[in-house]
Amino acid sequence: MENEEFKNTKDTQQTPEMNEFSEDFSKKHKEGVVGPIIGSIIVIILIILGGIYYWNSIMEKKTQENTPNTEESIDQIEAEMEADMNELDAELDQMEAEFNNESNI
Repeated sequence: MENEEFKNTKDTQQTPEMNEFSEDFSKKHKEGVVGPIIGSIIVIILIILGGIYYWNSIMEKKTQENTPNTEESIDQIEAEMEADMNELDAELDQMEAEFNNESNI
């Protein structure tokens, strides 16, 4: 008789109330899984965006270091050209003097 009462109480515990509770639990469990997944995706996206920003800042610094200052470059080129022209003038003057000396002989 005790077994029958235990079975009856067990059967009464799994009535529609228990079914509603299990349905609510399963809904909440499903909803509870979606939130952390969305949060994880957002965190991963933020990490990726941060990495891209960091990578771009490093690349920008490298390009700024490798790009010469145009004003300094132009000034250096002009100075080198002037020095080369002065050397050419000196060589031409020397060649002209040698030519004049040989033609006078």
